[in-house]
Amino acid sequence: MQNLGSALKDQGMHSNNSPLLAAAVDTYREVLRSTSRDSEPLLWAATQRDLGLTLPTIGNRETGSEHLIEAVTAFRTFRETSIASCRCALPDCRSSRAVNAIASR
Repeated sequence: MQNLGSALKDQGMHSNNSPLLAAAVDTYREVLRSTSRDSEPLLWAATQRDLGLTLPTIGNRETGSEHLIEAVTAFRTFRETSIASCRCALPDCRSSRAVNAIASR
């Protein structure tokens, strides 16, 4: 389903089609509802990232800031999850300067 969201996002951005972007957001939200952050942290993080990439495009076309605020939240969650996922998947990356620098932000 993550791939469906990405396809909808890509098509929506390419064709400047807001309903397709909204469908992508709905798809990403469904993936997040049906996926456990603890059991599939990489999928969870990728979905948060893609949600964060799609929401600003919708938000820039509207007068309110709801989608933009949600995008910031999605990116923050992505950052937290991707750092934790890296540490779980690659124990050696704990000593990586880049990961430690990102984690300290």
